[in-house]
Amino acid sequence: MKIFSKHCHRRLHLNQPKKLGGGSDDNNKKPAKKAKALKVLDAKSAQNLAILLGSLRIQHAEMKRRILEVDDLSEEMISSLIKNLPEPEQITAVYQIKDQYADMTDAEQFCVTIGSIKRIVPRLQSVMFKMHFDEQVSDIKPDIVIGTKACEELLQSKKFGKLLELILLMGNYMNSGSRNAQSVGFDLSYLTKLRETKSADTKQTLMHFLAEAVSAKYPDVAGFAEELSQVDKAARVSEDNVIKNLHSMEKSIKELEKDLKAFKAPKEGTDKFKDVMSEFLGKAKSEHDTLKIMSEKMHKLFKQLGEYYSFDTSKKNFEDFFGDLKKFLEEYKAAVKENEQKKKLEEKAKKMQEAKEKAEKEKKAKKNRTQLVDLNGETDQEGVMDNLLEALKDGSAFTRPNDKRQKRTPRTQAGRKQLTRSRSRVGGAMLSPTLTSAVDIDIDDNNKNKGRGGRTNGVSNKSRTILPEDDKELMSMLSGF
Repeated sequence: MKIFSKHCHRRLHLNQPKKLGGGSDDNNKKPAKKAKALKVLDAKSAQNLAILLGSLRIQHAEMKRRILEVDDLSEEMISSLIKNLPEPEQITAVYQIKDQYADMTDAEQFCVTIGSIKRIVPRLQSVMFKMHFDEQVSDIKPDIVIGTKACEELLQSKKFGKLLELILLMGNYMNSGSRNAQSVGFDLSYLTKLRETKSADTKQTLMHFLAEAVSAKYPDVAGFAEELSQVDKAARVSEDNVIKNLHSMEKSIKELEKDLKAFKAPKEGTDKFKDVMSEFLGKAKSEHDTLKIMSEKMHKLFKQLGEYYSFDTSKKNFEDFFGDLKKFLEEYKAAVKENEQKKKLEEKAKKMQEAKEKAEKEKKAKKNRTQLVDLNGETDQEGVMDNLLEALKDGSAFTRPNDKRQKRTPRTQAGRKQLTRSRSRVGGAMLSPTLTSAVDIDIDDNNKNKGRGGRTNGVSNKSRTILPEDDKELMSMLSGF
C-alpha cells in the first residue's frame, strides 16, 4: 500500500505543468537585480546623459583623456556633450560623493570621472571655437573686402556721377513749373522707380528713355556699370552681421584667455589644453584684430557715402543701400537689352517694308513693260505674247481693224517682171513680202523708159504708217523681235 501511494505521488509530481522560463520550481528562480537609485542628478538629466553615453560607446576614462589632451574630439561629440552635460553645480555635487561610486548610475559615474576637470563646458566651447575659427574668418573677411571695394567704387566713379546729373536734369525738366523744379539733388532710392515711371502713351518707361539717351547722346557714360563691379555682391553683405560675428569672436577669445589664466595642471594624467590652445589664441587674436580694423574702415567709407549722397546711414543700412543700387543696375541693363531688341525688330520691319515696296514697284514696272495693246481691239490681255506671235505669223498685225478694202487681184507675169525691174532701180532694197500687204505700192510704168540714173523711191506718197503714232511703247517692244 505504501509502495502504491508512493508511486502515485511520483506520477502526480511528474505530470505537473512546467512554468515559463524552464523552471519547474519557485526555488530555482534567481532574484531580480535591484536598480540603482539616483543620488544627485534629476531623472531627466540622468536620462539624457545616459542616452548620449550609450550612443558614443566610449569608456569614461577614455573620454576624460580625450578632453584633457584635446585629442580625437569630433564636432558632433563636443556639441552633444555641451548640450547634454548636467549643470556644473550638479557635476560638482556628484563628484563630492565619489566614495559611493559603486552604488551610482552610469550617468553619475561619468560625472565623477570628469568632475576633476575645471570649467569643462567653457573648455569644450573653446575647443569648438577653435574648430570653427577658420570657417568664421572665411565668412567675415570676404564680406568686409567686398563692402569696402564697393564703397570705394561709388566714391571714385565719375561716370556714375555723370549719370546722376543726367537723371537730375530729366527730373527737373519733368517737374518744370512745379515746386520741385530746379532741384539740386534727389534721393538715390528714386533710381528704383525709373522703371515705374511711364510715358503718356505707356509705350516707354523713363528707364528705357534714360538707356536710349545714354546710348545715343552720352556714350562716355554708357560704361558706368563696369565701374560698379562689386555692387551686386555688396548687396548681400550685412554690416550688422559682420559686427555681430566679430563680437562673438571677441567674446570667445576672452573666454579662452580666462580659461588659460585659470589653468592648473592636474595631479593625475596629462592635460594638454594650455599647450594646444595657447598657440591658437595668438593666431585668433591677430586675425580678429585685422578683421576689426577692416570692418572699421568699411564702416567709415559707408559713412562717407552717406555724406556724399546725402542719406542717413542710421536709417538706410549697408544692405538696403546696395540692394537699391543692385536693382537699378539690373533694370538699366535690362532696358538696354530691350531697347536693342526693339531697334532690331524695327530695322527688320523697315527692311521688310522697303523690300515689299521695291517688289511692288518692280512688279508694277514689269507689268507696264509687258502690257500690250490688243491688236484686235479686244480688252482681254491674256495670252498677249501668243496672240502677237500668231498675228505676226499670219500678217494680221499689219492690217487695220475692220479694213474693208478689197484684196488686190494677183498680178500677171508681165506685171511681176516690171515690179522686179522697179525694185532694182531703188538700189536693190527689197521690201518684205509681208509689208506689201500693209502699204500701197505704186509702180510707175513710165519709169521703165528712164535711164539707169533715174531716181525713184519705190514707195508712193500714199504710204501710211502701220501703227498709230502715239503708241510708242508698243512700237518699242516690237522693235525687239
